[in-house]
Amino acid sequence: MKKTISCEIIQDLLPNYIEGILSNESEKLVSEHLHKCVYCKKEWENMNTLIEVNPVEERKVDYLKGIHKRFRNIFLACIILSAITFLIGVFYSEKNTDEALWTLFLSFFVFVVMLIKFGFPLFFAVASFFGYKKTKNKWILIITVIFIYLFFDSISFVIKNILIYGH
Repeated sequence: MKKTISCEIIQDLLPNYIEGILSNESEKLVSEHLHKCVYCKKEWENMNTLIEVNPVEERKVDYLKGIHKRFRNIFLACIILSAITFLIGVFYSEKNTDEALWTLFLSFFVFVVMLIKFGFPLFFAVASFFGYKKTKNKWILIITVIFIYLFFDSISFVIKNILIYGH
């Protein structure tokens, strides 16, 4: 005695039938039903047809672009305000212009030395690390390690001198 299966059950089984993952018995049942039922056969044909989709244009989206611009503007404003405040402080605290210029020259010299000693190694360590993350070239890690070493060597030099000389 054969049972008749409703069209709803067959339509639930159609995706698995199309993929070929039904058991042999279920596949035979669906196949027999499709030969008899015009409505289910139409559904099977609709599911079997390929839908052509126009390819979507790929583009790189920089989600942090606005944040980078905002951060850069704030950073530049802080640098400019710091420089103006420093200059006002130097010229206001010194008794004459010659002493202020000499203090300004020495401050600039100390800034350049600190930039070379600490800033460049740190900057290049970070830049080479991001270069590695972007390109996945392992040799860039060697450069990163070298600059990290130079940065920590500079810090250890300063700490050692502070401990030895007290200032």
